[in-house]
Amino acid sequence: MASDKTSVVQEHSVSAKASVSRIFFPNLDGLRFLAFFGVFLFHSFYTNSESIKSSLLYHIPYAITRVGYLGVNFFFVLSGFLITYLLLSERHVYGKIHVIAFYLRRILRIWPLYYVVVVLGFVLYPWLKQHFGEAGFHETAKAWYYVFFLGNFNSIYNGGATPTLELLWSVSIEEQFYLVWPLLVAAVPAPRMGWLFAGVLVLSIAFRLGNLYDHKVLDLHTFSVIGDMALGGGAAWLCFRDDRLTAWIAQMPRWMIGVGYLAGITLIYSQSALGNLPWYLAIERLVLGMFFAFVLLEQNYAKNSIIKMSKLRFPTYWGTYTYGLYCLHYLALLAAIQLLKRLDLNNSALGVVLGDNLVGLLLALVISWISFNYYEKLFLKLKNRFAFITRN
Repeated sequence: MASDKTSVVQEHSVSAKASVSRIFFPNLDGLRFLAFFGVFLFHSFYTNSESIKSSLLYHIPYAITRVGYLGVNFFFVLSGFLITYLLLSERHVYGKIHVIAFYLRRILRIWPLYYVVVVLGFVLYPWLKQHFGEAGFHETAKAWYYVFFLGNFNSIYNGGATPTLELLWSVSIEEQFYLVWPLLVAAVPAPRMGWLFAGVLVLSIAFRLGNLYDHKVLDLHTFSVIGDMALGGGAAWLCFRDDRLTAWIAQMPRWMIGVGYLAGITLIYSQSALGNLPWYLAIERLVLGMFFAFVLLEQNYAKNSIIKMSKLRFPTYWGTYTYGLYCLHYLALLAAIQLLKRLDLNNSALGVVLGDNLVGLLLALVISWISFNYYEKLFLKLKNRFAFITRN
């Protein structure tokens, strides 16, 4: 979830000379931030007051932001796209994928902050709960699940963990994906690569069909959501292998792009109704993933975009800090709620909707900025020693 401000290499016939260039998709940072912001809003609007909940000032933004959880789905598709694109580029230039170097890059990017959050979740969060008067608090999560990046399975088998730990379910799935994916991409011959993506998608849909009435499994199991990464990877492979697709996207008219976004937004806000159809649950992530893949391809290649995310400075700048924002934002929100509660400033709909959220977002930005610049960067400098072409 980190990125460099470097130039884009969009040609797919990468030569040895091009290996000294750095592949960078400049619109991904802004998209990352929007995905994070959706998750942030989904976790916001906390209140126990029934009078506040009944207020239109509270209810309308609350209802609008309930789809924010789909930001995680978007992250998965984006990860599949970017990681696959880089692996294919590496194999094209060097004739092979340096799997150990790939693992080292992922370890140095993900692990340092991840384990800090694990310690915060198991040590600091329980202390804070007791300090603020919840002496009966008891953590149900099992630490070993989180030590080995199996947090999603903890949520399935042991119930929900505390919010600071619960967020790590998606990081766990990302790490499971990173463990297996370079091996698969390295092992499958280029002409048969399409079968890899199609096979993972089919297996994921079949797994979801077999667990239609277990929503924890549908939402959190690796086999249930891995299709998102495969879909993103398949989009990257199609772009990498055939310039005709990217050329077509480049010339896509603005009205068609607008229709695509309108259809996708309509789909997103239809999830509550579509979720009542059992058969739809089997293909839900595939359908949503296709829209998210459309967003990625349109932003990366279209010349007639309504707007490019790289033109929006705020989300593009903070997209660099998205990993920290995602991992730490719940602590920031909790701190904001407690602070405004003590100042008696969140006892109204306006205080909850604006006060808690604005202060929580500000704290999240500050904490993630400090984490990135004074902690994570120490490991990113080491990570760059194992770089192939780029790191987005």
